[in-house]
Amino acid sequence: MIFLILLSGINVMSIATASTSSGITLVDAFQIGLTEARKWDAQANLISITSVGDTGSTPPSTLGNDGKREVWNLLFGNGQRNQILIINIKKGKIAIMRTVQEDIQDFEIIPQSDLILDSPNMVQIAIKNDVKPGEGWAKGYHFNVIKDHQALFFGVIGQNKCGMMTKLYMDKIGKVLGSETKNEGLK
Repeated sequence: MIFLILLSGINVMSIATASTSSGITLVDAFQIGLTEARKWDAQANLISITSVGDTGSTPPSTLGNDGKREVWNLLFGNGQRNQILIINIKKGKIAIMRTVQEDIQDFEIIPQSDLILDSPNMVQIAIKNDVKPGEGWAKGYHFNVIKDHQALFFGVIGQNKCGMMTKLYMDKIGKVLGSETKNEGLK
C-alpha cells in the first residue's frame, strides 16, 4: 500500500509535450492509461485511479465541477511480473510512467467491465447528496476508484454544507454506499 501513498503524492510540474486540451474524465484517463499499460504488459490490469490536484489548473472547469480533472494517477499490475506500473496523466497526455517491484497479490484488480460509472455522473450524484466542490487544499471535486476486499468503490470528494471534507462512496452503477466526513473543514 505504500505505493498508493506515493502515487497520491506525485506532482508533475512539467510535460514534454504541451497540450491545449482541458481536463478529462475518469473513464478517459483509464482509456489513456490502459493503452500505455498494455504496451508495458498485454495482461496489465487496473489497481486504482485517482484525480490529483494541480494549482495551475485552467480553465476552472478542470477542477472537477463537470467531472473533468487535468491530472490523474493510475496503478496497473500483472501478478506474473510482480511489478506495478505507475502512470501520471496531465492534460490528456502521459506525463510519468514508472515501474516498481511489488507483490501484486497485495492489491485487488479492477475489471475493465466494472468501470461503467464516469466522473461526470459522480458529480451529479454528489450534488444530489449535498456534496459541493471543495475549497482550499482540495479544490473542486476529486475522484477515485479502488477495490478493497472484493468490494469496488467509486469515490467523489468535496465538502458538505458545513464546509467539512466529505467523501461519498458509491458502487459501479452509482448507488450510494456511504460517506465519510473529516472533522476539519477544507478552508
